[in-house]
Amino acid sequence: MANIFDYLKWRGDVSVRHSPFCEIDALILSEISYLDFSGIVGEDLSSSVTLKEAADSFFADSERAGKRLGLILPDLIFDVFRIAAQTRRFADMKLLSFISDTNESEEKQFSAMAVDTGDRYVFIAFRGTDDTIVGWREDFAMSYCDAVASQIEAKKYLDKVADAIPSPIRIGGHSKGGNLALYSALSAEYSVRQRISEVYNFDGPGFSEEITERENYAALRDRIFTFVPENSIVGMLLNHDTQYQTVRSSASGVYQHDGFTWYIDVNRFDILHEGSESNQRNDKVLNAWLSSFDHDKRREFTEALFELFEATGAKTLTDLSVDRLDKTRDILSALSKFDKEKRKVLSEIISFLIKEALRNKLKKDDE
Repeated sequence: MANIFDYLKWRGDVSVRHSPFCEIDALILSEISYLDFSGIVGEDLSSSVTLKEAADSFFADSERAGKRLGLILPDLIFDVFRIAAQTRRFADMKLLSFISDTNESEEKQFSAMAVDTGDRYVFIAFRGTDDTIVGWREDFAMSYCDAVASQIEAKKYLDKVADAIPSPIRIGGHSKGGNLALYSALSAEYSVRQRISEVYNFDGPGFSEEITERENYAALRDRIFTFVPENSIVGMLLNHDTQYQTVRSSASGVYQHDGFTWYIDVNRFDILHEGSESNQRNDKVLNAWLSSFDHDKRREFTEALFELFEATGAKTLTDLSVDRLDKTRDILSALSKFDKEKRKVLSEIISFLIKEALRNKLKKDDE
């Protein structure tokens, strides 16, 4: 089955003027937004560089191009960026206003970039959760906060782009970036929302029912495109108003979160029309677990979980993978300090994730 790289072979020589911008283009730009363009793409909107120019500068910097993206992000992002920069379809797209801001004290991990796609539209790509622990803490905070720091920044960023560029707007992102895309669109002023043609959420968490039941959500519903793999965990968190499409993936379990494993049918994703039993199970288990706690309890859980991480001194998930025996000792020591209820909650969610991993391993062994 085909993937993103096959798509670049099939459509790479065709401009967006001749073959319209599609969901695969949105995923490719969302994946590229994980890269560090500081010093290559300016923060303001008064200047731009083409995607090819950005790639030339990026790969000429051996330190930047050789820096790995961490434990959870695939290094294939470098490859898709390099290949896309050589295609007629992507090479002349203009990159504008790259912003990256990670702040531990504010519990914020935010990054975004605007792209003039060459068809009179601008695409805003919001970066998903990276390797930083503060980024993952912010993800968990979405379950009890009205708005986390990166969501507020996403709204400000959309406003800035909309004020400076009169073009119609597309917005997208992978993982948390998909949630930021949705949040920025839903919180935008009416005049800005009217200019938004599509919002792409690639396996990003949803929102509380309070948000999905609002009038502006209903007004945008037909322009929201949410894609999740067959066994989604991140994308099943919170509420998507059941309007997600399930994409076939070449991977198993949590590894399906990687968009490079998603199957493509020419210029669309290969959709599993009957739905996914795994997603229905994950949706039921994860959201039943969340709904069983009020916001205060969710906050307590998040603080407890990340207190375990802080006990190791790790700043990134990669840090946690180094000297794992020592890190495990630190976590077990910290876990023993919690009361019985908190230990029970932490054990339940960790147990669920382990069971899902084993379930998918057994399924893969049977195939």
